Amino acid sequence: MNIIIVGCGKVGSTLAGQLSQEGHDISIIDINDQVVEEFSNSYDVMGVTGNGASYTIQKAAGIEKAHLLIAVTGSDELNLLCCLIARKAGNCKTIAKVRNPIYNREIGFIKEELGLSMAINPEYEAAREITRILRFPSVIDINTFNKGKVELLTFKINKGSVLHNMRLPEIESKLKCDILVCMVERGEEVIIPNGEFVLAEGDKISIIAPHKKATEFFVKIGMMNNPVKNSMIVGGADIAYYLADNLSKYGISITMIEKDLKRCEELSELLPEAMIINGDGTDKDLLIEEGITEETVQVSSSSLYKIDGELEEILSKIEGVGEVNVMITYSQTSQTVPLYNEDRTTKDTEETDKSGGTRKITESDSKKDIIFKESDGEKQPITQSIISPRIEGAIIAAKGAANVDVKTKIVQAVEAVTGLATHKIQVFEMQS
Repeated sequence: MNIIIVGCGKVGSTLAGQLSQEGHDISIIDINDQVVEEFSNSYDVMGVTGNGASYTIQKAAGIEKAHLLIAVTGSDELNLLCCLIARKAGNCKTIAKVRNPIYNREIGFIKEELGLSMAINPEYEAAREITRILRFPSVIDINTFNKGKVELLTFKINKGSVLHNMRLPEIESKLKCDILVCMVERGEEVIIPNGEFVLAEGDKISIIAPHKKATEFFVKIGMMNNPVKNSMIVGGADIAYYLADNLSKYGISITMIEKDLKRCEELSELLPEAMIINGDGTDKDLLIEEGITEETVQVSSSSLYKIDGELEEILSKIEGVGEVNVMITYSQTSQTVPLYNEDRTTKDTEETDKSGGTRKITESDSKKDIIFKESDGEKQPITQSIISPRIEGAIIAAKGAANVDVKTKIVQAVEAVTGLATHKIQVFEMQS
């Protein structure tokens, strides 16, 4: 395929590299001539410097023969305009990166009117994955139909499951669950089961059910013991908005804490059913005041993906390193931890030095106590489930990395900042 990519940031560069390796003919467009030159030298692609929304620039990139244009610049509006021009100039398929929550709400209309083949939204996809983890931690995949009213869920039958050796009709007669088992994967075999089919440990099964009935099913088979009822989200970035919007659709109560007052006002309009609090999400007293309990899941979105820029700044200061580009890959992790009450005390003492003078020394100490609540006459610890990003790998492109000593220093710095093992860090020489 002849593919044109507008924008050579992290998403654009990754796409260009992968699609080029798959044998597609790639043309890239970016306003930064240095970036275009570097990519043209690093990959087997044609580079054009200029505004991707210009018909002249698109024509120079081969829009008339292109099969697909992908616009992934940092501006939603520019991406949409690039796709509109491409549709008129080359009548090719178009994909645009659209991240703004306002546009995301109207994406159906935008796709139809502008002729978009697809809209991609990294923050929205991340929020969907977090929602899946919170709702059904054991489910491998979830797809929705009929505007989200019906779900197709895929999961694996674990050892000791009540579903082992159960015939399909017994799901309704014994468990009193109204779900449809539509497909079973057993080893290398894919089976469309009939009424006599018997489930077994290790089977990967796909079921269709409305959300409420799917939840009841997973509770009864022991794969969802404590459904999330309340969620506290720390940080008000776009990913936090998408997450809150998704969770609220499933009846989960949302409390969001954001430091910026103006952003709080925006979120109040976007999320009328959520409680938006202007404050510091690390403030213990604030968390307790807002009623965080063991049924509350806390999601931190305020620090997502910021480490890329911090690493670039640190690596650029290493002797022998020129321009540097960092890409960090993440996954989401879930952890249940107790809520603590921390008491800090300080003690001032005076010490006599060798010259006979005195100096003041301040010693500090802290004590952490788990916070309990009364339940049926017994004390139970208050816990919170925290969903946070986990760094999985790092790819570093830097001028000077061809030098063994410089490369070693880069790897050591990345290890120190991210905690990654050496084999998860890839360092390449940035071509000039």
